[in-house]
Amino acid sequence: MIKLTSEAEKVCVAKAEEARQGHIFNGWDTLTPEAQRTLIAEVGSVDFRLLERLVHEHLDTRETSLPAPGLLRPAIEENLPRPETSREDFELCRTLGEYSFRNGEVLFVTAAGGSSQPLFDKPLGLLPVGPVSSKSLLQLFAEKIHASNRRYRRSARWTLVCHPGERAVIAAFLKDQGHFGLPSADVNVTDQDLFPIVDRRGKILLSAPGRMAMSPTGHGGVLHRMLEDGRIEALESAGIRYIFYFHIDNPLTQLSDAVFLGQHIKDNLDVSSKVVRRVNPAEKVGVFCLRNGSLQVIEHTELAVEDRDARAADGSLAFAAANTGIHLFSLSFLRRLREDGSQLPFHCVDKETSYLGRGNRVVRPSRPNSFKFVTYAFDAIPFAARTRIVRVEREEEFSPIKCPSGGSGSLESARLDLSRMYGRWLARAVSGHEPRDDRAVEISPLLAESAEELKEKAPGTLPKCGGILFGGAK
Repeated sequence: MIKLTSEAEKVCVAKAEEARQGHIFNGWDTLTPEAQRTLIAEVGSVDFRLLERLVHEHLDTRETSLPAPGLLRPAIEENLPRPETSREDFELCRTLGEYSFRNGEVLFVTAAGGSSQPLFDKPLGLLPVGPVSSKSLLQLFAEKIHASNRRYRRSARWTLVCHPGERAVIAAFLKDQGHFGLPSADVNVTDQDLFPIVDRRGKILLSAPGRMAMSPTGHGGVLHRMLEDGRIEALESAGIRYIFYFHIDNPLTQLSDAVFLGQHIKDNLDVSSKVVRRVNPAEKVGVFCLRNGSLQVIEHTELAVEDRDARAADGSLAFAAANTGIHLFSLSFLRRLREDGSQLPFHCVDKETSYLGRGNRVVRPSRPNSFKFVTYAFDAIPFAARTRIVRVEREEEFSPIKCPSGGSGSLESARLDLSRMYGRWLARAVSGHEPRDDRAVEISPLLAESAEELKEKAPGTLPKCGGILFGGAK
């Protein structure tokens, strides 16, 4: 019998038992008072009604919302205006975007990863991505925001949403580094929501005595943060009109793309997203599709094989629009989502989870043994009335880090892709410079954030200033 001291604690236990999860209190009497309080607090944070519903939908009845083969249609991609093809539209979009940046209307929001990335020994934001300097991802993005602030003479706000177990580390790192020149009041590091992990029978796993196995609710939880009571109103009061959302693992993300922002503003869009061309059917990336006429993203794990491998008449992949995780959300759209009571759907994902087995021994499985329930930020797109996906070049804007080494999608490949991009910038800006793969190149965002900006600062000759680093020959 569990001895409890307050009605609130009794309610927590009753909710868990009603949801057929009372086993999480096994061994209660062996826990220290502090461990008991921790477990009660953890249990109190769980929505057991939601957990019951998700277990019923995804495990008990095997309901699925996965699209059947042939139901999807390829999404329609567009290009951003270019000065050589549509000078007037380009200038209008750039002017609108620059005006918005200058007026502080953009909030940068970063899904900062978390302990769901077991391949790394540190938070993703601390990975050394600089091709020469080995600067961290956090420093790289802080410098991009600092450069934008300097250009538009306005301090933009930056919110990072990360795993609760990493928030203190990330916040301390930024503080120790003086937030890399950003005003500390404009940098907010906040927790991502967690949700229990269940076994194949729908029972919550324990990671240790008195501790439930928990996992982040996915990057959709970042939007959930924006929808909490009072947050939208606070942003509106601060003059924010647009949320620029991106993932910490993609160092090629362009934060100050005034044309992208300006096109979004000009056409009064709810959501704008950047896509790149899929490189092969097996690429682990979500795909933009049309489903019943509505634009949405289907994760690679949920895409039917027939659609994944489908080819267009020219032999290219029919479903070619790969999600980069770069989205612009109008704050007015997020307000409508909240007012309408719209909820992002949960997805059930296989996961390998260590758990407390018989005799309080930790079991480390070699294959998926459990499910986590996650939401995705892109699942807000079907609720939008006005959307657009913009195709950009992979080598300029997309090189996500999914593993430490081993080719495409690794930290090594991201560093190489950054170096190659900087090399192309130099070739366009400096007469006679040739890109070389045998020598690393790095250009600080504080010097230039594009080939065009670099060319303005280095008209035909290598600039005699800091901001450009060269590594030794490989």
